[in-house]
Amino acid sequence: FDMTNLNAGSVLVRAAGYISKTVSFEPGIGTNTVNVSLTPDPGYRATIGEAKQVAVDSSVAVAGKVIAATFSNNVAYLEEPDRSAAIKVTLPTPDSALHSKLGKVVNVSGVLRSDPMTGELFIEASEWFEPPSVNRIFLEGLHMNGRTVLDSSAGTDIVGLDVKVVGRVLSVTSPNDFVIDDGGGSLTVKVEPSVILDWPSVGDFVSVEGVVSLDGATPQSAVRVIKPWNTNQPITTIIRNGGFEATPNHMDQWGWIDHTGGLASITLQQDVVHSGGWAAKITSTASAGYDIYARLYQIKDAEEYQEYELSSWVKAENLQLPTYWEDQGQYNFALMLPSGTYDWIRTNVKFRFISNPVYPTLLFPGITIANAVDALYVDDVEIRYARGTVKVEEPAPVSVSAF
Repeated sequence: FDMTNLNAGSVLVRAAGYISKTVSFEPGIGTNTVNVSLTPDPGYRATIGEAKQVAVDSSVAVAGKVIAATFSNNVAYLEEPDRSAAIKVTLPTPDSALHSKLGKVVNVSGVLRSDPMTGELFIEASEWFEPPSVNRIFLEGLHMNGRTVLDSSAGTDIVGLDVKVVGRVLSVTSPNDFVIDDGGGSLTVKVEPSVILDWPSVGDFVSVEGVVSLDGATPQSAVRVIKPWNTNQPITTIIRNGGFEATPNHMDQWGWIDHTGGLASITLQQDVVHSGGWAAKITSTASAGYDIYARLYQIKDAEEYQEYELSSWVKAENLQLPTYWEDQGQYNFALMLPSGTYDWIRTNVKFRFISNPVYPTLLFPGITIANAVDALYVDDVEIRYARGTVKVEEPAPVSVSAF
């Protein structure tokens, strides 16, 4: 262990598969090297799958696992980088920034526990370490069908994995859960009571992303369910007044930039709206050219590395390209609008917020008009978490001809 440039004190030495050790040293060591002997950790297991096989209430440790989902500020689900297994972990101390650490690689040691109500295995961590200078690994929900999620005899234990299932809502069985069927099995979706969700109705076609967990009154009666760990509700701290309904200033929270020399304009009007009583109307006679544009935008705080979805409703009359939604300050996303004339359509784009040193926490969502348009109406602008439960269009049936 190189002690160069360190003052007197102590340092905690960690290594995967070994018990951490605090090393004390005196001043004046200079460029000398101190050899540290670490004791192998008897609870260390190379994979999460192996960790789940140790006896309950035994010591266990894993290293190099990825934060795939978070609940509150002290519960995370870790996955193998190859998605082969996952496990719930309770942190030794709450971390208010846990939600922003998706994709981070961590080492954990503690005790393997079993939930007394459901039998779900989890690690009660006594040590949680995030190795520095390790690139994040962003894991998307694994696309699975209901049969795969429900089959507990399928060898690999998928409890804890972040998955995505698409299906029709069969029933709403309580204020906090509903049942969907994707053709492969009926799955219950459990939602925490404190979560506000874009709640579906019977017959809706939805996409659900969440963690496979266990639910029941006893381990013997527990069944597999999906627990969304983000709610997909509108995040009012990012887009405010997205429907232009604020009074008395309907442009509250919005900014307007005109680089067309006065050829573009915006008005708030009530004649053409998607919902509510107001919508924005943008017109421009400016032709496309270098640095010629107008922009309707907001500037808001966002969570580093979080996945979001921006959506809006637009209606156009003789729209010429380019006109697009973008994050002008960070360039995290860009979404071109269709050209031409059309009635109200929903536009949406998913993106992950990654900041830069100049604007470390700021998001600059806005719509840029860089060519002529007779009228572009904008209404119901939202930014949501990109994961959770989302109502989607049901795919058209596929006809198969015999041959």
